[in-house]
Amino acid sequence: GRDRVGEWHLGDGEWATVGGGLRRQYAQGRTAYRAAADDPSTEALHEWRKRVKDHWYHQRLLRNCWREVLEPVAEATHGLADRLGDDHDLALLSEHAGDRPASFDDADEQMGLLELIDRRRAELQEEAFELGARVYAEKPKALAYRYETLFAAWR
Repeated sequence: GRDRVGEWHLGDGEWATVGGGLRRQYAQGRTAYRAAADDPSTEALHEWRKRVKDHWYHQRLLRNCWREVLEPVAEATHGLADRLGDDHDLALLSEHAGDRPASFDDADEQMGLLELIDRRRAELQEEAFELGARVYAEKPKALAYRYETLFAAWR
């Protein structure tokens, strides 16, 4: 079913079926992006990831409006969600490793792992914020209008 989402019929040109949700969830995503930029805590980044995935689901529903343009945008959004997901997984691994010193041969081994995790998390977050700046560049009203216009042309 996941592969067929883009083929779903949304009604006879009824933008209202998805338009309001698209605008609302995109606005929530922008808010979560800004909150994570202000305080990149594990919780804020995880909340942002959930909103990114919401946006990606909408993009998948609407990608047939102009597949050549919207498919790469959806792929970039999915890549953003993946980076945030990997960061979250590493945050949990770091917490687990930090709480269990007996799992390591010595403190240097534990610290080495924690340093590698921190380094990779920094890379993932940098990539995520760069992608996020693009994904959330538009204001919600402008994004919804653009998609509505593409939807009308497609229908």
